[in-house]
Amino acid sequence: MGTSLAFPPYDFNTASNSTVIGFEPDLDQALSKLLGVPFVLRVAQFPQLVLGVASHRFDIAIDGISDSRAREKQVDFVDYGQAALVILTPTGGAAQVKSVASICGNSLAHAQGTYGQQTSQDITLLCKQRHLAEPKVVQFPDAPSIQLALESGRIAFELEDTVTGGWDVLQSKGKIADVPITGFTNSQYNGDFAEELFGVVVGKGQHQLEVALRDAFKIAELTTDERGTLGRQRAEYYPRRQADAVLELLPTR
Repeated sequence: MGTSLAFPPYDFNTASNSTVIGFEPDLDQALSKLLGVPFVLRVAQFPQLVLGVASHRFDIAIDGISDSRAREKQVDFVDYGQAALVILTPTGGAAQVKSVASICGNSLAHAQGTYGQQTSQDITLLCKQRHLAEPKVVQFPDAPSIQLALESGRIAFELEDTVTGGWDVLQSKGKIADVPITGFTNSQYNGDFAEELFGVVVGKGQHQLEVALRDAFKIAELTTDERGTLGRQRAEYYPRRQADAVLELLPTR
């Protein structure tokens, strides 16, 4: 199983603790138990996860990986969650953010190989269409690096999903604010990530594995309160905030 350990609260570790923690490691343990198969963790950089499954380096990858038509050309997805977007910005300037157009002409961060890379392109297109200055797009290796840049004011904005965004705000202890998005939907621009679905990445043609994963998710959903492990991990690692649009754990299809 491939993962990056670089996207809290999906999965991560701390400088003082090498143990992998987060929403998805606990979910992995539950799925492993239900499937009766031990998961062997393989750590890689986030951009290598989809490629690793496509090349059979990993059987699956789990790391808050967004489903998209481009990625589905290489791999399949067992989607189990859906998140919306939120604007992250240093707290001092949050009151001046009225819509995504506020990003135009300012620095905009994204993590390499993630959904944010496409979103940055979408925002650039929006600014052009409104005859506004394009954002200065800056790429970072991972989400924690962007959090530090936002806290220090080196970066003005990031568009993040409500899972990681909510976590970053809470961990920043008041240095980062989240602002609800208005005036923008991905479907207006590329449409590829319009539903903001994320899930387990599975190799093409691995139908038996897909079915087993879907069945395991259904058991986890139906056997305990609040969808069992899924509901418990949502509550532990993702306290809902007022600015968050949605985080939904989906009935597996």
